[in-house]
Amino acid sequence: MHSVVPWVSTTLNMVFLNALTAVSAATMMNGLEESLIRQRQVALQLDDERRSLLLIRSRLEEEVATRCIAEEKYRNLVEHASDGIVVIQNSRIMYVNQKLTELLGFDAAELIGRTFTDFIHPVQVRKLVRLYRRPRAERSFMIQTALLCKNASHIDVDLNSGATTF
Repeated sequence: MHSVVPWVSTTLNMVFLNALTAVSAATMMNGLEESLIRQRQVALQLDDERRSLLLIRSRLEEEVATRCIAEEKYRNLVEHASDGIVVIQNSRIMYVNQKLTELLGFDAAELIGRTFTDFIHPVQVRKLVRLYRRPRAERSFMIQTALLCKNASHIDVDLNSGATTF
């Protein structure tokens, strides 16, 4: 009888261990299933976000293409204008079109970066500086003045000024 008790005890221990292992395996399976469900949800969210980003990218590419076309049209308009066009920032020439270079006899590189007063007839400089220094909203004006040419002559012009973003 004494020998039966250890065997029963061993059997009970094995059954108890098997029951614990089964509970542990079931818990682990539930955890794995929940983890898989979360991974699927995250994958679906990422897929939705990816589609949204692709749509945004497509719209941005269309916008860039549209702006490039508009910029090219504007550039052609300005470059082929029959009037001289100049962009001035902080009293310095930032851009000139082809017509202005033809009128003054300078290359664009000789004009860009210089102060605009370098090309205004000395009699008109103070008046134009005063007009240019007005507040941005008041910088639209029209004045007759003379511009200095490379060959030391001058040309009379109607100067139209307006504030813009460049």
